[in-house]
Amino acid sequence: MMLFFPTKMVKQFKNFDRLKGTYGKELYTQNKILTGKGPATWNEHGNIPELKRLKYFPEEGLSFRHAYRNQGLYLNSGINWLNQANTYWDSVYAERLINKNFFHFIYKIPRIW
Repeated sequence: MMLFFPTKMVKQFKNFDRLKGTYGKELYTQNKILTGKGPATWNEHGNIPELKRLKYFPEEGLSFRHAYRNQGLYLNSGINWLNQANTYWDSVYAERLINKNFFHFIYKIPRIW
């Protein structure tokens, strides 16, 4: 039996850790929605079309922070979780979400849960 994977998907998920990390990041947002908390949003765009796309950037930043703190589960993902979290957060609030500290090495300790 031959499995078909679209080319974009194969390039997107180069290895299992990248797939698992992306899944964990998206699961964070899903759990917030299912528990009734809803995603973090930015509603100060004043209906300016260019700024409306920023509405869900805070939620993306928070989910990347969650992935950054759990990167020991997917060490070989190749994704810079810290940079991604700060980029999304900075786009809206003009400040960093996470400042790297000396004790952040514990986030990279390999673990299985």
